[in-house]
Amino acid sequence: MQGVYYPDLVHVFHYNLKFRGNIGYTKVKGVEIILDDDIWTNVALIPPFADRTSIFSTHIDGFNRILTYQSLLRQPNLHINKKLLAGPLTIEARLLHYLIVWILCPRGTNHAQCSEVDLLIIYCLMNHIMIEWSMFFMETMLKARKLTQYPLPYSLLISRICEYKQVPIKGKLCQSTSPSNEISNLPSSK
Repeated sequence: MQGVYYPDLVHVFHYNLKFRGNIGYTKVKGVEIILDDDIWTNVALIPPFADRTSIFSTHIDGFNRILTYQSLLRQPNLHINKKLLAGPLTIEARLLHYLIVWILCPRGTNHAQCSEVDLLIIYCLMNHIMIEWSMFFMETMLKARKLTQYPLPYSLLISRICEYKQVPIKGKLCQSTSPSNEISNLPSSK
C-alpha cells in the first residue's frame, strides 16, 4: 500500500479503541467509528464470509504446532529445540513469517521466533483455510493498544478509515509512504 497517513489520528484511533463482542469501535475527533462489515468491505476490501476461521478463537482441525513447524524446515529431520526459530525454515516459509511478524501482525520484539499464531496463519495459508481477517486485524490492534512494546499497526488502513468516515483531517500532520516501504521496489540481485 502506498499513500498518505496521519500519525496523530492513528494514535487517537488506537487509544480510544474498544471492543464489544466481535465489533470494534473508536472515536476520532468527535467522529464515532464502528469497525463493521461496511468498513471491512469498502475500505479494507475484505468481503464478509461466514465460513472463515478465526485464528484466535477456533481450534483448527489438523493443526499441530510442532508438526507444522517441522514441515516448514529446510531439513525436516533437524532436532527441534524449545524455541521454534525462523532461521531453519524454507525460504518460502521464512518469507511468510517475515510478512506476518512485520506487516500482518507486527510486534515489538522476538521477530526471529515462530509463535503459535504465526504457525497457525502459515498452516491456514498453505492448506487454503479461509481466515477471518477482520477479526485478526482487530485482535492485532487491541494487542498493540494493550502492550506498549508493540508498534501501532495498519497506519494506512486506519487513515483510510478516518477519511471514509469523514474525520476532519485539515491541518493534521500527514506522512507519505516512501518507495522503500514497497515490496515491489526491492533491489534486484544480479
